[in-house]
Amino acid sequence: MNVIVYPNPTQDKINIVLTKDSSETESSLLLMDLSGKTVYTGVSSALQMQIDVSELAAGTYLLKITRGKKYVTFNVSKN
Repeated sequence: MNVIVYPNPTQDKINIVLTKDSSETESSLLLMDLSGKTVYTGVSSALQMQIDVSELAAGTYLLKITRGKKYVTFNVSKN
């Protein structure tokens, strides 16, 4: 699964761009802090998504994107 996550680090929004590389049409998004607490969840059928992180505290977060049986995880820094 090809995914682009930008900007990283960010101050207010995370942009996510996926390529259509499978027949799966829905993506699940999960954003967690480093203690494992879920701070955002979402499901989208779009290939371009955006997460508003402006209300989150500065730090490092884990972004997990799942599409079908494939998933990818990114470290995202919030300033």
